Amino acid sequence: MHILKYTTFLLCLGLTASYGQGNSFLKAYGNSGYDYGRDIKQDNDTGYVITGSSSSFSSDAEAYLLKLDEDGEFLWSHNYGGTGSEWGESLVITSDSTYAIAGYTNSFGAGGFDFYLVRIDAEGLPLWEVYFGGSNWDQAFGLIQLPDGGFVLAGETYSYNDGMRSGYIVRTNDEGIMLWEHVMDLTEPSFFTDIDFDGDSIVLCGGIGDGGVDSYDGYIAKFGIDGNLGWDRTIGSEYNDQFNAVQVVDDLYSFGGSNGASFPTEKQNMWMYRLDNAGNEIYDTVFINTTFNSDAINDISIKYDQDYAYVGETKTYGYSVVDGNYDMFMAKMSPAPLYAQHSAQTYGEAGDDRGQAIDRTRDLGAVYLADTKYFSTGGNNILIVKVAPAWTYPPLTDGEDGFLVEFDDITNSLPSYQETIDLSVYPNPFNDIINIPVILEGIYSIYSIDGQLMQGGTLNSQEMNLGHFKSGIYLLTVITSDGIYKKRLIKN
Repeated sequence: MHILKYTTFLLCLGLTASYGQGNSFLKAYGNSGYDYGRDIKQDNDTGYVITGSSSSFSSDAEAYLLKLDEDGEFLWSHNYGGTGSEWGESLVITSDSTYAIAGYTNSFGAGGFDFYLVRIDAEGLPLWEVYFGGSNWDQAFGLIQLPDGGFVLAGETYSYNDGMRSGYIVRTNDEGIMLWEHVMDLTEPSFFTDIDFDGDSIVLCGGIGDGGVDSYDGYIAKFGIDGNLGWDRTIGSEYNDQFNAVQVVDDLYSFGGSNGASFPTEKQNMWMYRLDNAGNEIYDTVFINTTFNSDAINDISIKYDQDYAYVGETKTYGYSVVDGNYDMFMAKMSPAPLYAQHSAQTYGEAGDDRGQAIDRTRDLGAVYLADTKYFSTGGNNILIVKVAPAWTYPPLTDGEDGFLVEFDDITNSLPSYQETIDLSVYPNPFNDIINIPVILEGIYSIYSIDGQLMQGGTLNSQEMNLGHFKSGIYLLTVITSDGIYKKRLIKN
């Protein structure tokens, strides 16, 4: 175990926010079920895309992609998955300005949960989806796209290493075909929570067992893109510690998470930590709070001047000191050696409200994502806070008795799309058999109108029997070396 050399930073919060100029908003999104947010990115059109899991349109949770405009107005949402449960945990805007999400599914794959990767077009339509793992639980929490267009997923597996919880990495090409996988074959349990790219290397973070019962230290590993381990580091105290986020900026690797320090188990600090690209420790580790409550950083965003913004959860500040549940925590901090706190804020009332993700915006502000129970129409809703360039937070209340949180009902429907003109299918509408007169070789998928994958595989015949489908509207996509073909199908 490596015992930390650290600087403590006791945060003093002023919780009265003023509404400044600029594009700020505070909005909740959901429907009648449990809707959770896990990752958010500003899109190339300055709108926003979010992934997570929703049970508002199915009896089980489904992964989704939610699209908003630059003011946070709902545009569309689409769910992905099958008859079981899916979670979207990490989101990337791809090099061709479309999307990919990673998470886990128990609708498909080898058993239990499997790594789940969905490739999605600009209108939210699924292009293809793939699954990786063994017969037990395998869950992906981090995703990056490499310069070659392929992807790397990182998370944990119980399918290998004699069933012990182990860090798990999968690299694919740009069509989702696995190039390699790596299981951390260690003597202690391990897991990965996040991943970033450093030119020719992959940097991961998470936790590794420290010899206690369900107790971990922070864990960092650097791999080549060929899947070979370069170096790894274990950092922690005698109590429970883990990293939840990593970001590479220049030659510095920055991490956010939670650290037990001198507190008993279940009592943790918000934790910032840095290494250089050779794995050498930089002695400016920061504990944001020094209390006997439970606090954690869940995501970080770092500019090239090394100014830190982060989001997480707290039981130390805000309404959490009243009801004992988590509040969303957001803050911005200058780099070493001063650690001057530019801004800090909590949002939340009764019930748990947990900050999950952050992305810097082009107007020099930021957008934060959280799960909320208090502002919820169902069991749980998605909360988004857009911070103005001056880093002023939108107010939670009007100063009297009204909450200023706007709410949008998300709906799940097949977005409009441009059909491929030269793909003909007959008869359409059909009863049982469809025919594709053009000879295509590729991977096909057929989705229902509510986003469930009904059938898929290699297209090796120009005739398909879909008599087992119920009456309704479906979307056929065929991915070939010449392009992607799409066609709406109508079953009588």
